[in-house]
Amino acid sequence: MEETYSIVIRRNKKKESLVFTSENGDERISGLIFNVFKWRTKRPSSLRFSDGVKLSLCRTSGGPKLLLKFRVYNRSVKQTVSELIKAFKPYLV
Repeated sequence: MEETYSIVIRRNKKKESLVFTSENGDERISGLIFNVFKWRTKRPSSLRFSDGVKLSLCRTSGGPKLLLKFRVYNRSVKQTVSELIKAFKPYLV
């Protein structure tokens, strides 16, 4: 059964959102997204906690459910979105 997911990426007043559907399941989708930014989730000592881009993944179909929420460091909102699209490109139909 296809589920609908929403990814919201924001920093201060900049905000981007992506909506997609998938049959892979919650764990596989959240694992894929986390693995894209695995090396960017640890805060460098030169940055504050609030300097990161906030990324959240929610399942919107069948009742909203927050699946993933973390910060991506050393990336802008635009760079974060482009990395996600590049990671999803092999799965797009």
